[in-house]
Amino acid sequence: MACTLKDVAERAGVSIVTVHKCIYGKPGVGEETRKRVLAVVEELHYTVNPSASALKRGNLRLAVLCPGRPEQRNSFQSKLAQGAERAARELASYGVSVQILSCGTDWQQEEGQLQTLLDEGRVQGIAAYCLDDERLDGMLNRLRDRDIPVVTFNADAPASSRLACVTAPARQMGELAAELLVKLDGRHRRIVIVGGDKRLSILRENTTGFYAYIQQHDPEISLLEINNSSRSSLRSELEKVLLSLDDVTGIYCSMTRNALPVCQCLKRTGLAGKVRYVCTDVFEELRPYLLDGTIDAAIWQDPSLQSYNAVQLLYRYLVTGKLDESCFRIPIGPVLCSNFDYFL
Repeated sequence: MACTLKDVAERAGVSIVTVHKCIYGKPGVGEETRKRVLAVVEELHYTVNPSASALKRGNLRLAVLCPGRPEQRNSFQSKLAQGAERAARELASYGVSVQILSCGTDWQQEEGQLQTLLDEGRVQGIAAYCLDDERLDGMLNRLRDRDIPVVTFNADAPASSRLACVTAPARQMGELAAELLVKLDGRHRRIVIVGGDKRLSILRENTTGFYAYIQQHDPEISLLEINNSSRSSLRSELEKVLLSLDDVTGIYCSMTRNALPVCQCLKRTGLAGKVRYVCTDVFEELRPYLLDGTIDAAIWQDPSLQSYNAVQLLYRYLVTGKLDESCFRIPIGPVLCSNFDYFL
């Protein structure tokens, strides 16, 4: 038979209210009493029933900030939103209201959205894709000061007081991409890394992992970075590099939204299938480029699972007061033409 709050209270010689305060770390309990109650909790193997706790709290309100606007989201952004929507549907039966909002396209817009949520004071927690891991730190800290925990997903703000992060292991993604390129062709001379906004820690760590693998396993390979968040200027810059340098043998694209522009550049320059190409993530538009050999491999980072887990983690923390760890990693893996359909 499951242990109840009443059982813990009777064994510890305190009231049920005191047990509740001890479990959730609330003030008004002496340190000795708290230690005694928590010892009994562990002894009796008491666990919180998340759904029952949520119902007792009344309607729990959460907000999720996803990048891009609903009508303009690319495949990666749409998958992030889909994961949040799935979590919202599942939590609705527990009396949890999940509002999915756009964080905009830059950190100022996201800061404004977070400020609005803070001013309104209607949500108990926020799951957010972080558009700048330094400039948003102050806002994330202010939210935590007002007892509104924030869980980031995909892009993190590690120096802030955010509660936790759900993300793919960025450094390992870079290492995996480098390993794939090296093993696909052992005669590389120059590899171009097509990145994005280096203000995001996930992109910085990704590139760091790529460099580290090359330095350890094939330091003779020359590396050239192109970091550009504008698609039009990216195409122009990459085409210029491909046409002016005759020693480019591989390309790694670490940013999902640049995966297709790189394919198009390889086609226009006549280098598709000649230059090894590894990109990030999986979406339907990549299919023809995998089939014709323009793309050699893609790295799966399951964006929908990242946002889904972030919302669920936030919910569990709010109803149990417990957090197992502050950074939760999503499994990654290589995707080739033969297993592409399994990851859509």
